[in-house]
Amino acid sequence: MSRLKFIEAIAKYNIYMLANETPSNTIRTHLSAVNRFFKWCQCEYIEDITPDLLMQYKIYLREIARAGGNSINTYFAYLRVFFKTIFDKQYTETDLSNHCEGYPNHRAVDILGKRQEQYKDKDDTKKFITKDHRKKMFEAVGNIKKLGTRNKLMIETVLFCGLRKSEVLSLRPCDITDSEVGSKMMTIHKSKRNKTRSFFVLNPDVLEGLLKYIDVNGIQYENYIFKGRYGGKMTTSQFYNIFKNAFELAGLPVGRKNGSYTTHDLRGTFITAMLDAGFNAEDIAEIVGHKDIKQTLEYRRKSNSEEKLNRQKALYKKTGL
Repeated sequence: MSRLKFIEAIAKYNIYMLANETPSNTIRTHLSAVNRFFKWCQCEYIEDITPDLLMQYKIYLREIARAGGNSINTYFAYLRVFFKTIFDKQYTETDLSNHCEGYPNHRAVDILGKRQEQYKDKDDTKKFITKDHRKKMFEAVGNIKKLGTRNKLMIETVLFCGLRKSEVLSLRPCDITDSEVGSKMMTIHKSKRNKTRSFFVLNPDVLEGLLKYIDVNGIQYENYIFKGRYGGKMTTSQFYNIFKNAFELAGLPVGRKNGSYTTHDLRGTFITAMLDAGFNAEDIAEIVGHKDIKQTLEYRRKSNSEEKLNRQKALYKKTGL
């Protein structure tokens, strides 16, 4: 098999991401991480990469570039996706080398699947924010004198509309419009995979809060509703700090360790609550912007027999049979 040059692999990777409608910012980030590695190792061909070289790069990032554990994990995650895409999109992280027929040196890629030791206890389970915890958090953030109203409304919008944090930060007054049936609709533009979606705002308190906030603050039609520190679009880091501050004030754990909450758990709580209430999974997937209904069903909770019976009785009653 002919050897694959790095420049050819980059072109192939770029074409693959464009074909899958990957957002331009994501493409730039991935290509930047891959370019950084090959610029450091100065390898012309993909086959020249060895396990030792990857370990040296990890040491370089930690000791010379002074990158943190989270940053190192991110760089190696981008490299892992790059190698999977170039050689076989079906590779698993633990058995990648066995699929690299014609590329024996790609045992090296197994290293890309290894996490930093400090993250070995990361909890990837979907966590539901209970009603008591939500009440504590909203009371804590509501007591903040400066910007308390804005911060509370931002978290409510993510939690009760199932938005991603990047989506709530991109909201503008023009994205909230009237529908043909008289109810307000929210439109999310150029979200994940550059998709645009519209859905009914089902929570009246959130809708009233957004409209009042826009009116009181005189926010222009095309401007962002939630502005950052310097008047422009708020960054995801600023939103995370708001989220972290709100939960810590309520005495609730925040982070990626077992039992702690992350910003994504706000959105996950919305999906789980909708599934528990008996909403059609396809409707939920449309609201939250899931490409595949399987993603939505991952948020299901196991319910006991009594809960299941009561839910089924309520739904059956609506059929009129």
